[in-house]
Amino acid sequence: MISKKIYRDFLNNYFDNLRIDYGLFYKWKYSLRFALGVGNTSSDAYFDEASKRATTIFESTFSPSDSIYVILVDFKYKRRKIRFSNFLFKQIKSLNKSEVV
Repeated sequence: MISKKIYRDFLNNYFDNLRIDYGLFYKWKYSLRFALGVGNTSSDAYFDEASKRATTIFESTFSPSDSIYVILVDFKYKRRKIRFSNFLFKQIKSLNKSEVV
């Protein structure tokens, strides 16, 4: 299991003390944004297309043997425990609860 210190050290070493915070896209000097959805945002087709595009970007960027950090920040302006039943965790195959910090 990875500790918060390990991922913070990683960010400090490779991303010039990047602070994961609300509005990260606008605060960081290097940002890349993708438009994932097309059309009516309330339709299933919109979310299916967005999911397909996100998967294509991910699979084009990482190989199956790569190790990655997934940092999930819930901006609810109050402390809450991020539950393992969260939608994000359901999208990751073979994720063990012990790997979530």
